[in-house]
Amino acid sequence: MGSGKHIEVLLEFGNLWLRDDSVVQVHINDGVHMRTREAQKLMETIGNLSHYTSRPVVVDLRHIEEIDTTAKIYLLSQSENIPHQCLAMVIESSWGRMLANFSLLFRPSGCPTRYFNSDEAALKWSKRYLSTEQGSFGQLAA
Repeated sequence: MGSGKHIEVLLEFGNLWLRDDSVVQVHINDGVHMRTREAQKLMETIGNLSHYTSRPVVVDLRHIEEIDTTAKIYLLSQSENIPHQCLAMVIESSWGRMLANFSLLFRPSGCPTRYFNSDEAALKWSKRYLSTEQGSFGQLAA
C-alpha cells in the first residue's frame, strides 16, 4: 500500500482525497471562515469520498481562520452519521495541540481523536486504526 492520492475532490474552501492506503485526508485552505454551509459540504464530501465506510480521517487545520459555533455544533452532531475509525487534526502550535488533547478528556468524541503538529505524525497514528477487514482501496472498490 502506498500513500498517493487515489481520488481527489476540490472544494471552494479546501480539498479532500482518499489516499491509496484508505485514509481520507482533508486540507482546509488559508484564511477560511468555516460556516455551517461549508461544514455540511465537508461532511457530505467525506461521506461520499469514503463510500460511507469507516476510515481514518486526517484534517489539516493549520491555515483555517475560524470555525463558527454553529459549524462546530454541526460537525460534532454529524460524527455518528459519517463513519470514521479515528480523527487526527493537524494544527499549528504545540501549545494548542496540548490544550486540544487535554480538552478531549472532558469532551470525548465518538471515535479516537488526537491533535498533531505534522501530517506525518497524524498519518502514522491514523494508520494504526485501519481495519484489517478493509484491506486496500482496490479491494473496497471491487
